[in-house]
Amino acid sequence: MPSFPITPFFPLFGPLGMIPLPSKYRIIFGKAMYFDKYGEEILEDIEVTKNLVNQVKDEIRSLIDFGLKKRSFPFL
Repeated sequence: MPSFPITPFFPLFGPLGMIPLPSKYRIIFGKAMYFDKYGEEILEDIEVTKNLVNQVKDEIRSLIDFGLKKRSFPFL
């Protein structure tokens, strides 16, 4: 079965309801994270690697929270 857009108006407006609503996209760039000071031996140390992964996850989480605070109704 071919894919088709799912919209809130599909069953109500028939084929016209399959036209997706416009939505805004916002791309947010975070600060650069450098891991050059860690060498190849970092791959051997699980704890340090876990800490670095958690730093990246925290940065991504903060960017998502920032974007959610800035977001208004997505279809306006």
